[in-house]
Amino acid sequence: MVEPNRVYSAADFARDALAVMRQLAREGKRFIVAGGSGMYLKALFEPFFEAPKPDPALRQQLDAETSLSLYDRLRCVDPERAARLHPNDRQRVMRALEVYESTGKTMTELIRVRMSADGRTGLGHDPNSTAELGHVPRREFAPVYAVLTMERELLRRRLDARFDAMMEAGLLDEVRRLKESGFGRDTYVANAYGYAELLRYLDGELTLEQAVAAAKAKTRAYAKRQLTWYRSLKGAHWFECKDVADAVRQVEPLLRQVLAGK
Repeated sequence: MVEPNRVYSAADFARDALAVMRQLAREGKRFIVAGGSGMYLKALFEPFFEAPKPDPALRQQLDAETSLSLYDRLRCVDPERAARLHPNDRQRVMRALEVYESTGKTMTELIRVRMSADGRTGLGHDPNSTAELGHVPRREFAPVYAVLTMERELLRRRLDARFDAMMEAGLLDEVRRLKESGFGRDTYVANAYGYAELLRYLDGELTLEQAVAAAKAKTRAYAKRQLTWYRSLKGAHWFECKDVADAVRQVEPLLRQVLAGK
């Protein structure tokens, strides 16, 4: 639903998801939000501060600059935020600059003010999060979290097999087409796991075997961070599963309770 040339932040995701969720709620339907990114879920259910809506004109202006130029600008206006981002993390660097240009305040300032108002400290806050969202009631939707996990070695094998399936389905051809269309390693495409490594292969820096191994390792590390983030959720329901059928069997009682309003 998002073109590769569009900056798409956690706040954008939350706005789009909320529009769907509100429509389903108006229709009296229950729904499941399925996903893995803790940052995006935090943006959806725990917005950090009121942020400006995306400004297409400003984004176009920022997008015309190089990643290095954007990062240098961010270091000048918000050095604390810049120190927490990689210079090539173009999406988050642009969003931080957009917030500053639109509000006159840095993202660091806005997060600090919001957390202070909530009586929170910086402990436990993801310093790389862009989970800012404007004008959304904090208790509009109260989530019930069901966290699926599995034995570590089994998870590792499934993650590796998933990436192999993506390669067989044409991931390399997709990355090649994106590169030929101008979406290289200094664009948002490189933020996606697997894409950056395959771009390095296409640039001749890695063999295909090395690129695939690096992408798998990066994905496994991300899965580990996901599980760490979910452990911070109070009241989350954890299920250790072997496969999809096992997950359905274990989670079904909880879903029935939720649907019954218990």
